[in-house]
Amino acid sequence: MNEKSDILTQIQSIASVLIRTRRFNELEALIREGQALTIVGAEPHCIALEGQTGVGKTTLLKSYANKFPAEQSQLGLIWPVFYVLTPSPVTVKAMVSSMLEQLGDPAPYRGTLPHLTSRLINFLIRCEVKLVILDDIQHIIDVDRDRIVYSVSDWLKYIIKESGVAFVIVGITGKVSRILDANSQLSRLFAFREELRAFHWRPEIQDDSETLDYVSFVLSVEKELNRPFSDQITRTELLKRLHYATGGVIANLMNLLRYAVYIAIKDNSDQITLAMLEYAFNRRLSAHMKGRSNPFAASVGTTFVAEGYNYTNSPESTGRRVKGRQERPASLSKTLTS
Repeated sequence: MNEKSDILTQIQSIASVLIRTRRFNELEALIREGQALTIVGAEPHCIALEGQTGVGKTTLLKSYANKFPAEQSQLGLIWPVFYVLTPSPVTVKAMVSSMLEQLGDPAPYRGTLPHLTSRLINFLIRCEVKLVILDDIQHIIDVDRDRIVYSVSDWLKYIIKESGVAFVIVGITGKVSRILDANSQLSRLFAFREELRAFHWRPEIQDDSETLDYVSFVLSVEKELNRPFSDQITRTELLKRLHYATGGVIANLMNLLRYAVYIAIKDNSDQITLAMLEYAFNRRLSAHMKGRSNPFAASVGTTFVAEGYNYTNSPESTGRRVKGRQERPASLSKTLTS
């Protein structure tokens, strides 16, 4: 294997890295519980999940759906967990046809709306679908007129009731709750409301669980990418700068760190330096994180200060946590010095 192909192989392995957070595991457990309760219950146990762009909603749900792949049996296609994107612009017919097409209907765009809906329900039952994950549900809101397409929300309520299949609907923070609050019958079906948020950085609060999630996530990424950070600055200072650079958003963090590792591989370096992070921020995040200075350009030995920057999530967040015994994270001081 030549040097160039070896670099490409390493880069491909970086791109495929999936880091699971404690919150990911909590939500996955809740989804699995809803799926199981629907099978034995009289009514589908549906879940609504919202969060800002890039916090990992789609990654989480695609990962979950991939654990239940479609299989061809003697009786036809069996598809336990069915993941589908909400079409945009959305209409009832566009929604029905999109789902029928993915389920293998030979003529997903032919027929009247009642006929198409009936076929979809039959497909869901025949394919033994136990859970439908409907992503980008915010498309039910017509952005041009700033109104909810009620015909679609009513149709969704009908499909859930008639098929008996549990749904997980996923969308942007504030949009999902707005859709549900506007339709009381649909809202009743979604008793579970959850939120996936960006990471906090509050080291002054001893053993703050969300800060620990962030610290553990960065440590896991560092190990998975097989390139440790240099010790040019303290771990606490590094984590603070990483949070400012990315807003604590998983997609931004992975975008930044993957590119920094790519530079390290090309430079044949076994560490990620501040210079690499500085270059990676300029190339991969500066245009997206508008108006934000490059925190990795600050001199070694200095403390980076971000005037007016809030290292926590929005105080309006209302996502509920999964009840029951959960894994207790290690102490913050121990994690920072590990």
